[in-house]
Amino acid sequence: MRMILVFALFLTCLAGCEKETINSSSLVGKWDWEISTGGIAGSSHTPKSDGYNEIIEFTSDSIYKLYRNGDLILEGSFHIITDTNSVLGRDNNILIYDGISMRQSYLIKNQNTLILLDEMFDGYSNEYIRIK
Repeated sequence: MRMILVFALFLTCLAGCEKETINSSSLVGKWDWEISTGGIAGSSHTPKSDGYNEIIEFTSDSIYKLYRNGDLILEGSFHIITDTNSVLGRDNNILIYDGISMRQSYLIKNQNTLILLDEMFDGYSNEYIRIK
């Protein structure tokens, strides 16, 4: 009987630990890549230095599309959870791209600047400007 009680308590705790899913409405839209900084060398990359433009689009039905020089190069679904940032150690909104193992924290400044932070040490901080 005690074993059943312990198991029931474990299941209750496990269910309570599920990460919260976040509304993505502020993320919806098209975003133009401006700069990426980071990596082990602390380098910076821009459209000019790398020779291409990138636009990422997030739709209200949880689809992301990545365009390079106007060509669609990646598309899939995404969802957002609140989880502990692996680098900073605090709760952040985390983008989960279905089918891709990389996770990114994100924040939106002044409704027009999107910052995507790779969830790994020596990852990149990627800055985008909203396309109006």
